[in-house]
Amino acid sequence: MFSLAEIRSINEADNNVKIRDMFSGAVYDVGLDNHIHFQSMPLVKDIVLYYNLDDKVFKIVKIWQIADDPQKRKGEFLLKSGELQLQGLFGQYIYLDNKGTIKFVDSTMLNEFELTLEGFIATLKKWQLTTYEGVMVEINKDIKIYRSNGGERITKDEDGNIEQELSFEATIDDIGVTIKNPKVEITITPEGEITMKGESILLGNQLYGDVITGGFNGTWPICPLTGSPITGSAKCKAEK
Repeated sequence: MFSLAEIRSINEADNNVKIRDMFSGAVYDVGLDNHIHFQSMPLVKDIVLYYNLDDKVFKIVKIWQIADDPQKRKGEFLLKSGELQLQGLFGQYIYLDNKGTIKFVDSTMLNEFELTLEGFIATLKKWQLTTYEGVMVEINKDIKIYRSNGGERITKDEDGNIEQELSFEATIDDIGVTIKNPKVEITITPEGEITMKGESILLGNQLYGDVITGGFNGTWPICPLTGSPITGSAKCKAEK
């Protein structure tokens, strides 16, 4: 026979619930029989419609959440015909509307992304991607793309600084744009200053190696013919 009961407790490990019949008061342990394609765990005090065959076979047919929940869609956000929402206990949800859009939202409502007919739209506090080859892309206040030597997983200290030596790194932040590997570093500041460090620098089709610098600490401080000091350029600076 069919009857209604209230869920009194949940055994998550065994995937069953203890129910109390609303008419006879009898208490039974009943398996949830979750299907592999759709698995969920109810809440205590939910109401179930169950089938009892001579106290030998029990099957839960339907589960309802009776208590009013403020997280349920209502008012201007109510579900429209043909729409579907899968929602977690803390309010995070997956929403499929009747226009072809899929929306994923976390419990803080600060992170969400949508798959629409026009493409992909995301609003996130932080975005991070890691490939199997050790390449990491981080988008937060700054933008970073980097990979550790040998492709092993990158580690960071408590302040978020990278601890392993990187095979390459590209960063866009308030300081400007920085691109570097173990032998070369290029920096572009917001003021338009460009700094290049490396054993050799290729500009266009010209390869430049060591740079001659003037001044007291320069590589060529005086003219060998006249003995006059070579001050160097005030606009172009180089260092060994």
